[in-house]
Amino acid sequence: MTVPPREPFPYGQPGPGPAQPPYGSPQSPPYDTQPQYGAQQFPHSPYATPPRRTNPFAIASLVFGVIGGSLLSIIFGIVALKQIKERGEQGRGLALAGFVLSVCWILLIGVGVTVAIVAASQEEKTNVSADQRPGAGSDTGTDVGTGDGSDTKRVNELEVGDCLKRLSEGTHFLVSVVPCSAPHRAEVFAKVTLTGISYPGESVIAEEAENRCSQRLTSIADPEKLEDLNLFYFGPTRSSWEDGDRQVLCLVMDPNRDRTGRILEGGPAA
Repeated sequence: MTVPPREPFPYGQPGPGPAQPPYGSPQSPPYDTQPQYGAQQFPHSPYATPPRRTNPFAIASLVFGVIGGSLLSIIFGIVALKQIKERGEQGRGLALAGFVLSVCWILLIGVGVTVAIVAASQEEKTNVSADQRPGAGSDTGTDVGTGDGSDTKRVNELEVGDCLKRLSEGTHFLVSVVPCSAPHRAEVFAKVTLTGISYPGESVIAEEAENRCSQRLTSIADPEKLEDLNLFYFGPTRSSWEDGDRQVLCLVMDPNRDRTGRILEGGPAA
């Protein structure tokens, strides 16, 4: 028995038997394969952005601003702001805080210096008011000489009866006081008080002081003893007047020779 030949399948038609998947086609998962929930991962960016660093000059500016280094704080703050702008760093707030603190320190120091200057000026004014008084015919501000056995006093500390070793025309701060038994040239014989609220001026004070002292002198001394003597006085200055000083010291002076004892009573020195 002969078997007739099997005709070939048409070109491209699959033959009998299980079909094979095309080359490269994905295969279906096995029947019992279940999806894995929660295992899916999302891709990460391959380029991570690093955190921005804080500019060190900004930190230094804040530190010096806190401790009072104003100059360094300002310099570091300027450098920090420039670098932060160029590099994109952090710290701008620190640099600005350093600036603010530096300004506060500068203002505080300025106020302190101003207060110290005003206080020193006021103290100097008070000292001058207490120590300085213009004498009769004052013009050059000469000092009073000192000698052996003398005691230096402020002009406002003089009392009636004090004897002065030397006395010259001018504005005096201190005078040399000696015992009246020692050779001397001048003596305080009276105190008079002026009146008024506002400072009348040096010429008005000089005129009134001379008149008041002359009246006192002629009332206590023999006119014959006054022929060789000069009248002298210490009056208030403008600054001492504003502080309430109204006192005039009246003195008598022998311009030619030293005296011992009371000038209005004694004779020339031996």
